[in-house]
Amino acid sequence: MYKKSTTVAMDYTKVALDDGTMLHLYGSPGQRRFAFMNTILIHKAQGLVILINNSLGEPLKELAYYLDQNQTFLQQQAAVVGVTHNDICPRPSIKEYQQFMSKLGHFWPVSKVDARKPADMLKLLMPLLDQTPLANSNLSKGSRTEPLLANV
Repeated sequence: MYKKSTTVAMDYTKVALDDGTMLHLYGSPGQRRFAFMNTILIHKAQGLVILINNSLGEPLKELAYYLDQNQTFLQQQAAVVGVTHNDICPRPSIKEYQQFMSKLGHFWPVSKVDARKPADMLKLLMPLLDQTPLANSNLSKGSRTEPLLANV
């Protein structure tokens, strides 16, 4: 099942974690004609979530596109990759994604996710939060409010 609507400008939501941490999540459009929105939304982001639909076209080429598009950002910030639609198309496997990224010099976590399930998305975010600049700071609970960007 595909989204009923498409992201044109951005999606936005806040997520409250169990410890009181509030995350601000911004979703940028996946269509390349809206790529300029990514540049705007990534400006103050502390991390990047890249969602790849495993059932469409050539998903490894799509991943390469997003890694290239965000190359400068990824030199300084963390990322995670979520692979959707594995139930429809199990290939490439997570291991193939990891090998592909390794060849490109990227070693971000890769996970299978169902983007419709909040628990899957939260599970995807946890490794990203562990890598963000504020993850090991002495800030009190509830004070982390940095934006995270998701390409959807």
